Amino acid sequence: MRLAALDYGPRDAPTLFFLHGGAGRATQWRHQMDYFSSRFRVISYDFRGHGESEIAPCGYTFDLMVRDFELALEALEVPSRFALISHSFGGAVAAGYAAKRPERLERLALVATAGEIPLSPLTLALLKCPVAMLEGVRKVFKNQINCPPGVLKQLVPNLMRWRGWDLYASINVPTLVLSGELDMLTRPRAMRRMADLIPNCEFVSLPFCGHLPQLERPAAVNRILERFVEPERKRTWRGTLDAPEGAA
Repeated sequence: MRLAALDYGPRDAPTLFFLHGGAGRATQWRHQMDYFSSRFRVISYDFRGHGESEIAPCGYTFDLMVRDFELALEALEVPSRFALISHSFGGAVAAGYAAKRPERLERLALVATAGEIPLSPLTLALLKCPVAMLEGVRKVFKNQINCPPGVLKQLVPNLMRWRGWDLYASINVPTLVLSGELDMLTRPRAMRRMADLIPNCEFVSLPFCGHLPQLERPAAVNRILERFVEPERKRTWRGTLDAPEGAA
């Protein structure tokens, strides 16, 4: 399985790994990756069947997505400790990995993720349409739908079946849960419930954005992530960052 990846920034710097959501792609994290790339190695990849990655005939389940992530870590030679930042169904993959391999994670961020991912009746109705019609819908929503209709038809039932509520209590990693205040898919109430289940967790609700905070309010998301992954850096009254205490 060929997975297309983005990987840049200093190779000897701490690593931030970004996971997109179902029907998304790695470039949905471009604002964050560009922002952090001067002082972090930043990595993301397109899930199987998404973006530039190879389309598999089957295998769009939660367990296989977690396995793909483990293979990507190995192929990209990611160091033994890194920070993992994830969105929507990518957050499900990240939570599964965090529960399985907490010793590898410095920090975990779950953006627009909850213990389940409900879909609207309209979305479910559209998925019953012929592939040709779905392809037209995909072109209209090209910023949100980055996989072909055949992949979408396999992926969506797995999204609907996924339940992660039992995972969260076992996550032993400093965690950030970031919710868009206007998110109609993974609603803030469900995200707050999820955050309450994670032992060492901070919950942040971001106003004026929905399900894609990293694209809708990239500067605000960058600041929130910066404070989370670099807590030792202090922000001045002008909004710029001072060097960490003790640095030259």
